[in-house]
Amino acid sequence: VYAGTGYDEIDWGGVQPGDGVLKSSDRGVHWKPLRASQAPMHGYAVTGLAVDPKDARVVVAATNGGLFRSADAGARWTEVLKLRSGEGAIAEVHLSVDQRTGELLAGVAQSSGIIARYGRRTVRTGHAVYVSTDSGRSWRAFAVDPGRGGGEVVATGIATAAGHGHRKHRGRRTYAYALDITGTGAAGLYKSADGRNWRRMTRQNLVTKS
Repeated sequence: VYAGTGYDEIDWGGVQPGDGVLKSSDRGVHWKPLRASQAPMHGYAVTGLAVDPKDARVVVAATNGGLFRSADAGARWTEVLKLRSGEGAIAEVHLSVDQRTGELLAGVAQSSGIIARYGRRTVRTGHAVYVSTDSGRSWRAFAVDPGRGGGEVVATGIATAAGHGHRKHRGRRTYAYALDITGTGAAGLYKSADGRNWRRMTRQNLVTKS
């Protein structure tokens, strides 16, 4: 079991920077810091962790500064995606994993300089969904909406149906969602069949907590 450290909502009242990843080998009774994670992740909140469902040694950690990967159960870590902050001090990152296929989505907001695909175009934006299909080794960015700013939050979720629906689709149909809070008219809940092309399902004005 893994747990991230730090608090991702940095404000003027009290900064709580993270110091890497913790690990428990006895179902959460005892915890120890993974020292190899402390130096590269120090000062950032670990906002998400994903274990590869096909190889438990592979762990991906999302932080406000980027994404990190371990191929040996946390003994060593490699930065696989570096993120630039936008107008704020840190980027906002949300990580999800398909427990059937191992595909990973990382929703990034409050960033800048992201080169992403949007339909047939390539755009530069501050919020997007990064997709990995190789256990977190490499990542490609896809814009959820046409906005170019940093946005506020892009929270992702992904799963592949197992034993549901028509026989020919069982275990193979993937559902991906992104809650896109932009502060503009493009905000809403988006849906994708592949994590790359997104369609807005709701149009209500979404706001974050104050």
